[in-house]
Amino acid sequence: MPTRQYILLFYLLSLNIFLYADSSKISEGETFYLKFIEQQDINKSQALVYLKRAVESGHQGAILALAFCYMYGDQKLDIEIDKKTAVVLLKKLAMQGNVDAFEMLVKEYLDHHDKDLKPFLCNVHNTHKSDSGKMNYLMALVLVCSKDESEIIYGMKMINSASDNGIIMAKQYLAETYFNQGKYEFSIKLYKELADLKYPLSYSRLADFYRKGLGCKRDIGIAENYEKMANQNRTYCLSQDGKSIEILDGKLIPKRQMQVKHTRYCDMDGNVHYGISSTLEADPAKSDSSSVKK
Repeated sequence: MPTRQYILLFYLLSLNIFLYADSSKISEGETFYLKFIEQQDINKSQALVYLKRAVESGHQGAILALAFCYMYGDQKLDIEIDKKTAVVLLKKLAMQGNVDAFEMLVKEYLDHHDKDLKPFLCNVHNTHKSDSGKMNYLMALVLVCSKDESEIIYGMKMINSASDNGIIMAKQYLAETYFNQGKYEFSIKLYKELADLKYPLSYSRLADFYRKGLGCKRDIGIAENYEKMANQNRTYCLSQDGKSIEILDGKLIPKRQMQVKHTRYCDMDGNVHYGISSTLEADPAKSDSSSVKK
């Protein structure tokens, strides 16, 4: 392991940030979760034991990882889809203000409109809305799909506020809303702001604006420059079947198999984040795999 990784690991383990009163239990959960990460590619049965013990210790990263496995299934750990169990785990995290868990619950609500889930989301938002601009945006998505006009209006106000506060997803939502309404001058303004923030999906949309002259003077040269930027900044995400999806020009394209790992990292402010790390395998349709993008 490189020295830099040793330093990072030492720093993460030495962080004195505890989410519960019983710090010894959190330290225990952290130990089990790190063992799970180490074992997931070596011994899946032992890795699962460590993961569940970390969950029993109340470790947030472990709970989120196990919920993700139950929500979408995990062939590597032999976990079948069990959305009810996933929702129970996510609710536990969301009540503690975990935005990632809240986001997964919002997605589940938007996909299935479970009438029992909406009151819970409202309760969590009312408890933690001052903590996260992203949570405000996610709650707004729940409101704007309501049949109640007052909720829709309030939801749109929340999205505008989140956009003004720099929440990229909210800015992109508004940009697309204006585009669909034919208000191209407002849409292109927001997409330019997104491009300044290096948001990859903005480039293909801006290329379309300039190629067709929507909300701006038609300019093929500028359009081609944005198209080049779009090709250089392709975005990958994880689909439910464990394959990578390439997002290009607003379309979802199955691309390569993706190896999934549960990871943790620390940002510049010292905050610890948990998530899913993925490594793309070579595209089986191509013989040359030496330049696979990650």
